[in-house]
Amino acid sequence: YAQAYISDIPVEFDDKAVRMLHLDCGIAMEDHPVSIKFMSSKDNTGETCSIIARYRADDVLQRVILMMSGKEVTTRSGRRKFLSVTKAKPAKWMVKAGIAKEEQTAVPTRATMFNVPVESTVNDILQMHKDHGLRLEDMPSVMAHAAKNMLDETCLVNCRYAGLPNAERAIEKLRGALVVTRSGQQLHIGMRLDDLDPD
Repeated sequence: YAQAYISDIPVEFDDKAVRMLHLDCGIAMEDHPVSIKFMSSKDNTGETCSIIARYRADDVLQRVILMMSGKEVTTRSGRRKFLSVTKAKPAKWMVKAGIAKEEQTAVPTRATMFNVPVESTVNDILQMHKDHGLRLEDMPSVMAHAAKNMLDETCLVNCRYAGLPNAERAIEKLRGALVVTRSGQQLHIGMRLDDLDPD
């Protein structure tokens, strides 16, 4: 099975609520998780938690990442949160049983994209990665993207990758990619590594 790590799930959500989230994002019933494991909350407020969701195949996981990443949810106190969906490492028992290969521990690495059209959504940014040949494991968690003021046509996008090699592949593939702003201006994506950040 392919596994996803989904963070910023409101703690009051149960299995049924998570499956409703999938429906709300347009994910077909047959692509819903085979199983869902809820993790203890690490949020300072105790309002959100993370889950490990298992899917029947890698192509299903890829669709889930593209369709659910950035989905807005609201906590019990009214705080707006945005889901982060990334490929999860296989469990140790799966590695021991030979069901999955062990993955090397990597330090999460951040990179910044420049000249991104301001109306781009999280899904647009993930689709851009896919369109330029990046693999499922190279998909980032989109941390933030916003324009400095209302007149700006482009913005910076902060992405967090599973490790340095993933970020470097993204930079190699995406740097120089052609984009078009709402006024029709043609620009090229710029991209650089940020400092290594284990958080």
